Amino acid sequence: MSEEGLVHLAENPEKKTPEEITAEFNKVQSEYYSSLIVEMREDCETYRKATECHEYAKLMIERLGKFREGFDQYKKNCFEYEAGASCHSAGHMLLQGVNLPDGTTPVEKDVPAAADLFSRACTTTNPRSCVAIARLLQFGKFVEKDYKKAFEYLTTGCNKHNTESCFF
Repeated sequence: MSEEGLVHLAENPEKKTPEEITAEFNKVQSEYYSSLIVEMREDCETYRKATECHEYAKLMIERLGKFREGFDQYKKNCFEYEAGASCHSAGHMLLQGVNLPDGTTPVEKDVPAAADLFSRACTTTNPRSCVAIARLLQFGKFVEKDYKKAFEYLTTGCNKHNTESCFF
């Protein structure tokens, strides 16, 4: 919707009810995100840039509720483009699993696989993942406890200027 259209909507010259305004706003917002998702997908597929591909996956999850497709895109970004943010996001999805209210589970919980993705993210471009993998290794609940490795990951994160890694 154009800027004039938004101003027109905000001024409410037709004296619409709050419900009508909300419905119209939701429609405009839905159209905007639908076109944005198409644009992000094209940018991801055409230019193969990690940032665009990460944002495309994020929009698929947050706006369309396509958790499995978004997760698969995060993993693809992680391995094909060494996108640390995507490794981190996929790791978090695996750490807890994704269980929807309708009873479906598009992403199963898999802590060892999450640990692998956090490790990859830490050693590529996402130092905040160093804390995530270090915590898993420190507590050893789902992966083998290894304080030495945990310390190495925290050192890596600290060297990459992640403050939490320095003071964990």
